[in-house]
Amino acid sequence: MSLILDAWIFLLGWAYVLLAPYTKVEESFNIQAVHDLLTHGLAIDKLKNFDHFVHSGPIPRTFLGSTLLACITYPFINIAAYLDLISSKADLQIIARLVLATLNATSLVCFRKAVSTRFGHTTGSLFTLLTCSQFHLLYWMGRTLPNMFALPLVNLAFSYLLDRVPGPNSTIRIPERSWKSALWLLGFSSIIFRVELLLLWIPVTLQLLVQGQTSFFPILTTNLAATAAASTITYLVDSYFWQRRLLPELSSFLYNVVNGQSSNWGVSPWQTYFTVHLPRLLMTGFPIAYIGSLHDTRVSSFLLPHIVFVLFISNLGHKEWRFIIYTVPAFNVAAARGIRYLTSRGKGTLFGQIAFLVGAGALAANVALTGILLRTSVANYPGGSAIAAFHEFIPLTASPPPHVHICNLAAQSGVTLFQHLNAPPYHPALYLWPRSVPPPVSWTYNKTENLAVADLTSAHHFTHLISEVPPSDPNIARGWKLMRAVPAFHRVVFNKELLLSRPQEVPRRVFDLIGIEERDQLWIYERK
Repeated sequence: MSLILDAWIFLLGWAYVLLAPYTKVEESFNIQAVHDLLTHGLAIDKLKNFDHFVHSGPIPRTFLGSTLLACITYPFINIAAYLDLISSKADLQIIARLVLATLNATSLVCFRKAVSTRFGHTTGSLFTLLTCSQFHLLYWMGRTLPNMFALPLVNLAFSYLLDRVPGPNSTIRIPERSWKSALWLLGFSSIIFRVELLLLWIPVTLQLLVQGQTSFFPILTTNLAATAAASTITYLVDSYFWQRRLLPELSSFLYNVVNGQSSNWGVSPWQTYFTVHLPRLLMTGFPIAYIGSLHDTRVSSFLLPHIVFVLFISNLGHKEWRFIIYTVPAFNVAAARGIRYLTSRGKGTLFGQIAFLVGAGALAANVALTGILLRTSVANYPGGSAIAAFHEFIPLTASPPPHVHICNLAAQSGVTLFQHLNAPPYHPALYLWPRSVPPPVSWTYNKTENLAVADLTSAHHFTHLISEVPPSDPNIARGWKLMRAVPAFHRVVFNKELLLSRPQEVPRRVFDLIGIEERDQLWIYERK
């Protein structure tokens, strides 16, 4: 049973990648870096062509995650090419994301096994059911956010801390190798990938000391060694890729926290993580986690560092759900224990029957909410849809070769370098096998910012536009003809007419009760 449930973690992660193959701006740095590593390679003379030099951002990010992902992805790309499963560069992006989803899914399965050892197989199975019923974790674990490179390390760290037989925390000691491995993993994830994880590393360290799992000197030397090793690795790797001496997460800390620049992306009230983001991530698991922590002191002890982490990070003004995504597995352990408690009450009493319905209904409600969120998310990548439509409309042999301007919204909602199908560089696997030959043309994909329609019209080298400007704009009407409008998600709509006028049809048309409304957000134009 556990193996079947574990398989669902992988299958759902892969399905989300295939259903929503495009990316958003938050994923941009790493997905572009993976593209450059796969197509340009590691040679120092090729670095000048990398996207982070062509389009530099305000703060540097580490190349370690994208480098490891590119290296792991490379053989799978060659296998896929040999099997004739690759038709363009866009397929390489999907393969890379499938690999990342697999790495995160593997870490979740390791975590589940540790949960089963510590709390029993039923709790482990309920943990998997909860995780699969929720949307954000599995949907995003195949996306190249820096947080998703840190997530498998954090999951493995807490797997080491959990992987011990059932019993009170005071009597069941964590093996020395396990807590040292956990601290090393948390240290690497903090120093290399996400500096906010220091706020999780510290309370875990203090808890190990307070519980008497170790003494001060061994834990100090372990953390110092992890810090030194992680700092050395990221310094050497990232100084090479950025061509200057650099510790990326230190730069991020100075920019966002010390200089307060993170507030440029918005400031939220202190309680936002508890009132908005955790409920969004956990869905019905959020209130049920409270029940689980009340009825099992092992759960409350395990959850404590994660709660302290959320309390600490709440003091930063800029808040996003992805900054606390690492706490979801721990809260799901608490929720799984809560559902175990609810569903194990005696069914002969009214309380037992209600408790069982609450536990089972929580999972069903999660699945329903996840279905709605999936529909809205799949329809929320207008840039990816637009560039795909553009490639369908324009023949490879078009003369002169198209020069398309890609607006900011399109670039932020799906148009990565992998979507530049008909422009070099190409991955070698695309022409290693007879039926996978890149086109003998070179189109131009131009993302120059702050160009008005009048500027684009007067610049005659532009042959096409993917634009946010509607056809009603007079500047568009003068110089461009519409090829296609690209709709995307606008809002969720409730089918009142079905519920009120044909209620007898609701049981067989339940999925028609809630739908999504799309509106045109991008337009593809060709020069007149």
